Amino acid sequence: MKKKELLELMGDTAGILAGASSASEMVIDGDSYEVHQIAHGAAAALGMAIAFAKNGETIEPSKLAAVILKAAVDWEREHPDLMSKGGEDK
Repeated sequence: MKKKELLELMGDTAGILAGASSASEMVIDGDSYEVHQIAHGAAAALGMAIAFAKNGETIEPSKLAAVILKAAVDWEREHPDLMSKGGEDK
């Protein structure tokens, strides 16, 4: 896979993950799991990786992890319509 194709795949996947609502769940081995926060974190991670790759920048893994976590928290704050309040689905 070429770099451009990889970046497009990552971008498309990040978009899908970022759209996960508070009602999003997965069933694994018969058990149901809420996945919206995991999905939003994964979207932030993909987005940050894309940004650094496109800009040709390098960053230490610990600093990238901190930037990803902050971006995930910021995203959830900016999209309350996709988040639940008090554990109840909106």
